[in-house]
This record gives sequence, C-alpha cells and structure tokens, in this order.
Amino acid sequence: MKKQIYLIIIVLLLCQFEGAGQKFYILGSGGYSFGFLREFMPAFSTTAQIKGDTIFSYVDQNETHRVSFGSGASFSLGIGTTLNNYLSIELTGFINACHALKFKTSEYYNYPNEKFFIDFNESHTYKGGEFGLIPAIKFRPVSGNITPYAKVGLLISCINLTYTYEGNYLTTHPQYYPTSHESYTYEMKRKLNLGANVAIGVDFYLIDLLSIFVEANGNFINYVPNKAVYTEYIVNGKDELKNLTLPEREVEFVNSFSSTGNQDITEPSKQLKITVPFSSLGLQAGIRFNFYR
Repeated sequence: MKKQIYLIIIVLLLCQFEGAGQKFYILGSGGYSFGFLREFMPAFSTTAQIKGDTIFSYVDQNETHRVSFGSGASFSLGIGTTLNNYLSIELTGFINACHALKFKTSEYYNYPNEKFFIDFNESHTYKGGEFGLIPAIKFRPVSGNITPYAKVGLLISCINLTYTYEGNYLTTHPQYYPTSHESYTYEMKRKLNLGANVAIGVDFYLIDLLSIFVEANGNFINYVPNKAVYTEYIVNGKDELKNLTLPEREVEFVNSFSSTGNQDITEPSKQLKITVPFSSLGLQAGIRFNFYR
C-alpha cells in the first residue's frame, strides 16, 4: 500500500514540473473544521444514579460526548497544474490543530455501618493532531473570472493521539483505600492513515496572476492505532514509569487474542482494536498565485 501511495505522489509531482513552465500555480488557505460522523468514546456513559440500601449508598456520575477529533483550525499549502480549461491536479500539504476533549467521572461510596466513605474523582483527556498530504483532481464545469469547482482526493494522514488520566482518591477507610493521586499519559501510535477528501468551491480571479477562493470540504477518515505506549506514570508525586513491566508499559491493539495472550511478561499486553473518528466538515478560504497568463 505504501508503495502505491508513493507512486501516486511521484506521478503528481512529475505532472506539476511538466506543466510548471506554462500552467503551474501555488495556493495556501486556512479555515476551520467541525467534527463529523461522531462516535461515542468507549467506557464512558451518561448515567447519573443513586442507589441506597441498608448497607451502603452509592453515587456514580459520568460524562460522555459523541465526538470526532477532526474539529479545529486547519491550514494548507499546495501546488497545482492546470491541464486544460476544465481539469487540474493538485498536491496539498495540510495540518489540523485538533481540539482536546476532556471527560470526568466520579464515584462516591458511603458505608454508614462501618463509618467510612470512598470518594473517586477522575478526569480523562484526549489530545489529537493531524498532518499529511492530499493528492486531488479538480473539475471546473465552466471557465471565467468566477468559476465554481469540485475536488476529489486521497487523504494521506499522519495522526497523533494522546490520552491523559488523573485520579484523586479520598477515603476514611483505615486499611484498603489510602488517599492518593495518580496520573499517567500514553501515546497511541500508527504511522499512516488513509481516507477521502471532497470539496466544492468557487475561484475568483482578480488578475491573471492572482485569485482567491472559498470552499466547503469534507475529510472522511478513522484512526485505528496499532500500539499505545505509556510516556508518564506518576503516583503521589513519584515517577513510577521505570518500575512498570513491558506489558504494563505497552499495549498492542489486535483483532483478537486468547485468554493467555496477556500472560507473557516479555511482550506488550493485548487489547482489542479501537476506532477513533477524525472525520470533519469544514470551510476554507485562500489565495492562489498563477505562474502563467
């Protein structure tokens, strides 16, 4: 797959240089994207319930959101070649500054007969970022000073995603639940992700060498990490990362694993694969410099 992607990029670059003498242009743009095709993050619910009986009372309050990490400011810079009055090819590099998402959970247990309580307060923060390339074909149904267009492209994306956990535990239990603070961060890893990009817009030609454009675009991509590595693990202010074993420090996301898959201390632990949405719908405005008349 990587070889085919590299081949596409090389062909597009050759096309740019082939037409550079007559129909070459560069373009830059900025805009904002909104999360699209959102999904619920796992392990969090919207429940808030109070249970009571003769032994203890229990309160569970959790937050969740239907999310896509594609939300945020985006910037791009690219090159293109006009093949004829109706068709162009472009190669654009982009960066998306994705929003951080934070969830909170809390649990409170009260044991009146035993005269102690347990209070858990936790926060879960996801931070994402994305950059990559979009080789695309641009269609124009008409030519003129004001020209609508449509683009279809391959989204070649490098995505980074980190998860940070912070937990505070407060209790009056004499033995089993000491008061403590725990925090850790792990980074999900995968080198390359593929998706699709589509856009519709309008070019406004100011002079022969300069035009501006506005467009609405959609990026359709999911991030499926294959590995996660702890980069920080702190308990009560002390760095405990070096004390973690390999399966405690690294996780491999797999399609399936046996009941004995997490018993080898010389290998990373196994978890089922997760899908993290990065799709978005956005608006862009930019400027284009034409190196031809």
